[in-house]
Amino acid sequence: MLLTADEVKRMYPNGAELYAHGDNGKQYRADLEGGQIYFAIPSAVQIIGYTPRTVENATGVEKYLLMVEQADSLDELDNIGEIAANDDTITNADYFRIYIAADSKARGWLPQNRTEATA
Repeated sequence: MLLTADEVKRMYPNGAELYAHGDNGKQYRADLEGGQIYFAIPSAVQIIGYTPRTVENATGVEKYLLMVEQADSLDELDNIGEIAANDDTITNADYFRIYIAADSKARGWLPQNRTEATA
């Protein structure tokens, strides 16, 4: 079910990551910040509605990047990497993006990279 801009603003008063759905059948990344929805689309495309950006409604590389963002352990990151490596629907470049995101997140968990606030 697509949401209108007003519905999104009411449901997510503190902001949200969204998909803007175009009349061309494509989805575009969008962000709700400070009561405004920001996105970049071709000028001929009209937005017909929005959905929250979640793993369940994401496709391709976007799904894996969201899974990496939500991962809570090295085992989860490893599992995501294995699944992505065996997914024939993503390109090698997409897999590399997933790998870099997971590696960056894992490095942030290393004790020497923690700050007082995250330790």
